[in-house]
Amino acid sequence: MKQIIETYRGVVKGTSSGWMISLLFHLGIGVVATSIFFVVQKKPDPIIFRPAVVRPPIELELMKPQVKIRDASTPERSISRITVPRNSLDRPEVVVSSLGGGEGLSLGDFSVDFELPKTEQSLVGDDFGTGFGFVGTFYDFKRDREGGTMIMDPHQFVAEVARFVRYDWKTSKLSRFYRSKKQLHAECFMVPPVKSSVAPAAFDEADTLGYCWLAHYKGQLVYHEDITFRFWGHGDDVMAVRVDGKEVLVACWPGSTWSPQDIICSAAGGWQSSSSKSRIYTLGNNTAVVGDWITLKKGEPLDMEVIIGEVPGGTFCSMLTVEVQGADYELNREQAPILPMFKTSEPSHDLKDRIYEWLTYDQVSLTGGPVFRDIPPAERSDAAFQSLEKAPDPVQLVEPHLWSGLDGELFEAEFVSVLGNAVVLKSADGELVRLPLAELTSNDRNFVGLAELPEFICSVTKQSDQRIIKTTPYLDEIPPRLLDYTFGAKIRQTSARAYEHAVYAELFIFGQQRIDDRKYILLDHQTSSFVPGKENRRSHVFKGSPVELMSYDTDQPLGRKYSDYLLILTDERGEVIQQQASAAWIFPNLGNLRKLQVGNFLDDTCTRVYPTGPGPKSLYN
Repeated sequence: MKQIIETYRGVVKGTSSGWMISLLFHLGIGVVATSIFFVVQKKPDPIIFRPAVVRPPIELELMKPQVKIRDASTPERSISRITVPRNSLDRPEVVVSSLGGGEGLSLGDFSVDFELPKTEQSLVGDDFGTGFGFVGTFYDFKRDREGGTMIMDPHQFVAEVARFVRYDWKTSKLSRFYRSKKQLHAECFMVPPVKSSVAPAAFDEADTLGYCWLAHYKGQLVYHEDITFRFWGHGDDVMAVRVDGKEVLVACWPGSTWSPQDIICSAAGGWQSSSSKSRIYTLGNNTAVVGDWITLKKGEPLDMEVIIGEVPGGTFCSMLTVEVQGADYELNREQAPILPMFKTSEPSHDLKDRIYEWLTYDQVSLTGGPVFRDIPPAERSDAAFQSLEKAPDPVQLVEPHLWSGLDGELFEAEFVSVLGNAVVLKSADGELVRLPLAELTSNDRNFVGLAELPEFICSVTKQSDQRIIKTTPYLDEIPPRLLDYTFGAKIRQTSARAYEHAVYAELFIFGQQRIDDRKYILLDHQTSSFVPGKENRRSHVFKGSPVELMSYDTDQPLGRKYSDYLLILTDERGEVIQQQASAAWIFPNLGNLRKLQVGNFLDDTCTRVYPTGPGPKSLYN
């Protein structure tokens, strides 16, 4: 380095200044070029921006379990004479059902792996609609828009609702209150008297106390032909309907210290019913208000809004029916017309169940009447389930098994039993034959393993946790009793011989209506499977998700209670190994039972029925 420096100094001293300037100029260019080269070389790999993948819209359809067909190489199996009685071998259909857990279900030659969420149709709307209903938004007046606590009493709440009505139903007047992120789609407004926590829970706001809340629904009112009609309705505590920018019904709770009926009617320009039939006939837990006549032209929609809400808590009710001008209706015990409920689609069996469970039987018709949409609705089936392809029928028991010796010789014989390391067979002429298991083919050994049914000891488990519900501070009421039940089963093989095949467990849990113990409810349905072996000590334990049971008393007991169970064990062929039930009526009706979904009501033949509603004398506070 020193020699290079000395050389550089000599050149500088003996060189003209012009040449020196040129040298320095070119040297600078070289340095810059070299720097650029190294910077370029060290530049990181470029980031490539790829266009987003545009996915096609998701089509909503019924969830279908995947059915896996077993490999065709699986040997065919027949059934021996010593299996369970023939009347217990009915091949079950695989149904789409709301299961409470489990590890899949295999029946016959079909292997089904699925788990669907347990749901019950809400009285105030569902997550998805048909496009003909109303979109509902939930507001909690006890919280600000960020969810913070606000001071709100019934008088303030009614004043705020009246302010919303007075200012042309503008949602900006509700903007300072908490609005639920979830919206629901309602195709009717038919909530018989229930606990006021129903609506908050349906909007995923279960922690909201059941007072000072409002739900606002918006949609269009249309019919497929000219029609003139009017609404009859009742709300405990708030119900109002606006069509084409004008209130046509205000049917709130009357005569209280905070009087939502008078205050909201005043806010709606002094609206009053013009019918002499208004406030005469019972509807829900009070009397019905008769609305204004409305005329719709064929296919011409009008904007429609509905508000429902609860003021002090306790019981909530929201019932809207329709009277078509010139139509005749059956009369009830009060000589009131039994009007059809307002609807934009034919109600499903599930929705009818939810309504009938709390509806006094002769107040409202859930069938018949107009369906408000611009095209006539197609007939809707009340089928409770959808079946997959039915598994093939089992082989008849009278047919002997075709055995194959190691030498390839085929012969027919019936399986009798296994003694030690040998199998006992009965030939066609009645002779007993004993063959070592080691001399059987793998197919025959598999047949013997399935035919030698294991024995199990089973028990159904039940755990319950009680929840205390905070109720309104404005009513002196006894809160409803809430119990969360978790059901399951414990299974342990007691027979000595090893069983190296899958065992499938199916658990059904039943409840009853407290008002009518002749009606049952399918509370839970679980499936699970295991292979008894050393690793699990030839035992298996499973359980489902919690099942909520609510009950309370007015002038009669209401709600649900646990009653019975059925546990079934089947083998790979779908044959029943063992069954255990708490009541004699359940297992003989297994064919009907397998057609039901969780939440369905049934009788003691496992046939789906509608629940029993409260008696006509039942009025709620």
